[in-house]
Amino acid sequence: MATRLVRVALTGSTRSPDLHAISQALGADEVLRRLRALAG
Repeated sequence: MATRLVRVALTGSTRSPDLHAISQALGADEVLRRLRALAG
């Protein structure tokens, strides 16, 4: 369940490529920005 929430927070979709690849493409700052938006 947590993985699905992270996937949706990063990609906007429940289906996407590997989360590691997506996080690498987005970069740490953008990943943190999107996760913080989910938390807050």
